Amino acid sequence: MSDTNARIVALATRLGVDIKSLRDALAALPAVQSLINDLAAVDSTDKTYSVAKIQTLLAAAIAQARSEATDDALSAIRDGAPQALDTLNELVTRINDDRDAFDVVAQLANGSVRFDEPQTLTAAQQAQARANIGLADVDFEAAYIAARDAA
Repeated sequence: MSDTNARIVALATRLGVDIKSLRDALAALPAVQSLINDLAAVDSTDKTYSVAKIQTLLAAAIAQARSEATDDALSAIRDGAPQALDTLNELVTRINDDRDAFDVVAQLANGSVRFDEPQTLTAAQQAQARANIGLADVDFEAAYIAARDAA
């Protein structure tokens, strides 16, 4: 089994365990409902918040994480690119100036698996693409059911 498949099976196993834990936690919610206090003293470390308060705090955390992730993604995309070629416009200008380079890039792209539009691939090409990304035949449903019913 490839590393990717093993990780997917491990994820399915973990999901099964976590779903059981969530079911137990949801069953306990009515018992703690009376402890909720959005106005708990600021200096107290013993606080319980309502769903609305949690959603507000979570939305702020998600917005911050998205901003940081966007900055990190842009940095990774530019990864070491010279300043003269670190934007799409600069790349397009350079490609238009050198059509031979464009033809080489186009030829490389034509040999790639597309994700933005349908493609007709032979069975051998499909098998090679799956092998290249480490995706073999895995019965995800069986892995999930086994994980869910375990423990």
